[in-house]
Amino acid sequence: MANAIVFLYVLVAAAQSTITTALFTVTTQEEYEENFDAKILFLKDPVGAEFSCEHLPPRSIPANTVHELRPDDIKVVAAMGDSITAGFYARSTYFWQIIEYTGVSWSIGGYLKNATMSATIPNFLEFYNADVKGASMSFRPPLPCISIESQNNLNVAMSGSTSGLLMKQAMNMKKIMERRSDINIDEDWKLITLWIGGNDLCFSCVEGITTPFCDFDNITVENFLKDVEEALVYLKDNVPKAFVNLVNVVDVTLLREIQGHEGCPKESPCYCLNEGTLHEMAIEMQNGMSELAAKGSLTTDTFTVVLQPFFEEMALPPDPVSYFAPDCFHFSTKGHATAAVSLWNNMLEPVGHKSTGFQSLEAKCPSKENVIHLELLLLHQQKQRRRSERSKKE
Repeated sequence: MANAIVFLYVLVAAAQSTITTALFTVTTQEEYEENFDAKILFLKDPVGAEFSCEHLPPRSIPANTVHELRPDDIKVVAAMGDSITAGFYARSTYFWQIIEYTGVSWSIGGYLKNATMSATIPNFLEFYNADVKGASMSFRPPLPCISIESQNNLNVAMSGSTSGLLMKQAMNMKKIMERRSDINIDEDWKLITLWIGGNDLCFSCVEGITTPFCDFDNITVENFLKDVEEALVYLKDNVPKAFVNLVNVVDVTLLREIQGHEGCPKESPCYCLNEGTLHEMAIEMQNGMSELAAKGSLTTDTFTVVLQPFFEEMALPPDPVSYFAPDCFHFSTKGHATAAVSLWNNMLEPVGHKSTGFQSLEAKCPSKENVIHLELLLLHQQKQRRRSERSKKE
């Protein structure tokens, strides 16, 4: 019975993808705005952040190591994950609006290019460097566990993805970067965000499930952590000059609080939501991700993995439904914006002192004092290196 339900779920999604493809044939956000009236489609507007930062003083020395990075050093953004990172249902008001709105995705969307109008990580970075590459700009029909380059840019997330597809995503990301003439994979500093685990948890109670699109078989904590580590090692070995946001797993059992809530369906798309051991599994995955990020083998002078823990102690806000799409599982534009601000703030917080809960829409700013201190430190280090080189010659 479980096999039939999961297979039917994915099959329906694929059929809806075909229908949506026929209806939505535009290829850019500009064509979308020109050809479709948002009021007719009843789409939710993007949500912006409270963001009043100042521009940083110009760099006198470019960053040589990942530990010296500032927001304006980042030239390329990329993201890996599942349907939430793919923007599934993000601007939808009704169930029939089955579209991936990649342009407003929390970690990789670039729609409007303005964080106060649409809070996303690329839009925050765009304030410091208007030439950031890689943000996903538009929308597309959902393609379960299938990755294509069209309209997604460096958003390689796949709806329906579990950790088992991370390696495929990482390899696809590398290929796209190598093919693009405006990206220097060896020299450009990159910000990569990886968030996975929702589907692993939601299908963990189902055994022996494979479909023409997705593989939900043999999901365990051990396999999950193994998949994540393999993808990170691949990135370290093949995508230099990268800062990886490893966003920790969210405990999906919090969705029990809104299951059947007014405005939500009685049955959650999270198939295993009411399993008694799901909370414990989520905690094990979170602990394993923390240990994984702490591994020294994943850090070099030009590559690092930093755990961003804002989902670890996520609690539903007073008006929870507004943060979710019509299925009360995927994020609405408000949910995406809040996740983006939470991640941005985590990125500016030192390791060991990061917020572990979903935050408000108030974005933090890089400390100008810290930036100036860093510049002086780099100048001092450069002088020291020159003195050392001169002494060796003498």
